[in-house]
Amino acid sequence: MHLGGPGSGSMQDFFLENTYGKLSINPNLHAPVDITKPKSAYYNENGFPQSSTLVRDCVAAARVNVQALRHVMVLINDDLNGSWGGILDIGDDLHAVGFALLSYTNQRAHSLWAHEMGHAYRLLHSSG
Repeated sequence: MHLGGPGSGSMQDFFLENTYGKLSINPNLHAPVDITKPKSAYYNENGFPQSSTLVRDCVAAARVNVQALRHVMVLINDDLNGSWGGILDIGDDLHAVGFALLSYTNQRAHSLWAHEMGHAYRLLHSSG
């Protein structure tokens, strides 16, 4: 998925078009990271991912300044049994960060990224 650069069919274009030019994203991309915990550490007994633990571990592995984060998108090279978005507390000061967590299999679904990023911006599902 191409995230940045207007005029390129990117996620930035998607947000600009679907918000009538009112929301622009400027992503900072980080190199892929390896997580050392076993895969089973990120799933509960019902087979759903522990999204907050997974996002925190990915951010820590990327060695980003968490105090500067407001929103984070994480793309996982695995099937997550769905996609997830919301708010979690992160960093030593436990400040709130919006997150979107998607599996690699959904990387080309711009509308799904936008949906989950909506949760990162504290939007709920609509009823209609």
